Amino acid sequence: MNPQLDVFFSRPGTNKVIVEEIIKDIRGAKERILVAMAYFTDKDIWDELDKKALNEKKIVLNASDILRRENNQKKTLLLERSKGEDTVLLGTITKDNRGKDKSTHMHHKFLVIDDVVWVGSYNFTLSARDRHWENMIRIQNKQIADEFKKEFYNMFLLGKMFNGNNILTHEVCTECNHPIVDPFEHFVVQSEICSVYIKAEHMPEREFIGSTFSTTFHCENSPFNRNSFKGYDYEVCGCQEDNLVPILYSTYYDEGSESDLWGWNDFETKVTWYCPSCYMEEAKRQSSSLKEYIYNEDRHKEY
Repeated sequence: MNPQLDVFFSRPGTNKVIVEEIIKDIRGAKERILVAMAYFTDKDIWDELDKKALNEKKIVLNASDILRRENNQKKTLLLERSKGEDTVLLGTITKDNRGKDKSTHMHHKFLVIDDVVWVGSYNFTLSARDRHWENMIRIQNKQIADEFKKEFYNMFLLGKMFNGNNILTHEVCTECNHPIVDPFEHFVVQSEICSVYIKAEHMPEREFIGSTFSTTFHCENSPFNRNSFKGYDYEVCGCQEDNLVPILYSTYYDEGSESDLWGWNDFETKVTWYCPSCYMEEAKRQSSSLKEYIYNEDRHKEY
């Protein structure tokens, strides 16, 4: 089906047609709203996002803008509201040893509302609304929306993993100091769900005692790259995408005494590879019942 296109322009003055049309689509959303916005200071749009109750509502913001505001102690609506679990920061403020700027910026201006994509030059700022010459194109087409969703989910997942750390400079990974061709291919996100069963002296059968869900990320040049999962039985989520994310489902069995529960006699592991969208759904499902921790090397934080 050919996409339905509508073109909108913003000019200095009182005409707020772009904001009004975007808010209209936000209010009519039925399944999801995904926002990738470099600069976001328009309280009216953020309030509409806050009020809209949906199963999926995620935002990727430009980390360098947030960090700059924090460093300047410039408290803004954006700074205060950028800490939610469905909001991530992507980008860095970085200089090399000669003082040359090597920062990366999440400079997108798009949002996906169900099967509608808004994309153009327009940031969600008061300046864009009141003073700038801007444009936005509204595209209603599922295939195009799916392409933007794919890019968004990859960005969101990396933003979640980076957690504001300067892992990525202009073109070099700070973990391995190698050039990066594509961040989605270079960085490896992996999770493991460990389920534990024991059979102690007072237990006639194996009894389930608990599970943990842990997530790590590494770069492709670490020993824990995608090749390290080749020896396991595996399944795939069914989405025909690149840069799949593995989850290891490990089950440990112990036949020891009650006082020595960790001498494993048997274990089994399988791997399921997920596209970023399916991965986040599975992580959300697991996190609803398990305590999840994300860690990277010596950094450890509750997710």
